[in-house]
Amino acid sequence: MTNPDALAEKVNEKLPGWELINNTLHRKLSFKSASASLAFTNHIATIAEQQQHHPSLFIDGAQLQIELYTQDTGGITEKDFVLAEEINTLIKNYTHGMVHEK
Repeated sequence: MTNPDALAEKVNEKLPGWELINNTLHRKLSFKSASASLAFTNHIATIAEQQQHHPSLFIDGAQLQIELYTQDTGGITEKDFVLAEEINTLIKNYTHGMVHEK
């Protein structure tokens, strides 16, 4: 997807909680503890392995930042939207130590 306005509109429409920053999808989450953040990260890793599409994950104690883009294209592709939607579903159903979304 090359039109930045269309991409931003699609992100806002289809991916609640995600931001478009420098042609990358971003999401920040906060947990009750570092171990809860790590446990959630492992759930993301399982989904990423199944899809063979891996996000950048940055853990800082109880904080988790997720970044999605497709390296081969240098931007966001449908793979990123699919993975972001799966992560949103995981967030929606996750009850173990998530404090709030940022």
